[in-house]
Amino acid sequence: MARNRKTNDAVETYALFRPESAITIALTLILTSLSLMGASWIPGKWWFWLIGGIVAETLLVINTLRDTETVDSIEEDLFLQQLQPERLRSQALKAKVNQALEYHLLILKEIDERDVQLSPELFAIIEKLDSWILMIYKLAQNLDNYQADPILQRDLKRVPDELKALKQKLRFEEGKVKLELEKAIASKEKQLSSLQTVQDSLERAELQIDNTLSAMGTVYSQILQLGTQSSSSDTAGQLQNEIFEQIDVLETMNLEMDKIPVKER
Repeated sequence: MARNRKTNDAVETYALFRPESAITIALTLILTSLSLMGASWIPGKWWFWLIGGIVAETLLVINTLRDTETVDSIEEDLFLQQLQPERLRSQALKAKVNQALEYHLLILKEIDERDVQLSPELFAIIEKLDSWILMIYKLAQNLDNYQADPILQRDLKRVPDELKALKQKLRFEEGKVKLELEKAIASKEKQLSSLQTVQDSLERAELQIDNTLSAMGTVYSQILQLGTQSSSSDTAGQLQNEIFEQIDVLETMNLEMDKIPVKER
């Protein structure tokens, strides 16, 4: 499976700084230095130890990069580092993210344990699962930040009442006071419209998380039904379309949510 740049960088860093690598580099430096200083008990020339150390380190790095178990472990660590449901203040959102993670793990476990021969469609699904979960988490983060934002919450409660009070007062005023009240009402109506747009976006975002969880449950149940290779390919094609559609919707929703000004922790 093709690895992204971030994973490649993490694997290369691990290869260079793993204990075996550190020992190899240290021994190379020590033996080369001692040989240069004329230590009689060090056989061979100094360049022999330098080149030998470089070759040994190169082979160690190459073997690490080719070790699929090591690479898989690093990829999993990178993925989990980005997901921190415990940071969400909303218990409901925290539960939904954990549910998404549970589906994610169950889907991968089922594919692994059933040893299904991967069709191109199923391979594409596995590659997109992490992105799917991360987008759900990002959407949950945005919602969580909004729900904890005191200014937005305050305005949602106060602005409708303030607008109503201004309109009632307008009925009894004349002249310049009436003109100023009309300006204040227009400004307050604009603020309320903006708040309602925000509220609509957030409600749709929460519904989208629920829809995505339902879709993940459907994907899991359909994975359980994978049988022969021919039926697996057909079903995987449908799963691929479902997941890609969900990712597109989540990405669009996150872009909308990013425009809402909220205070992050």
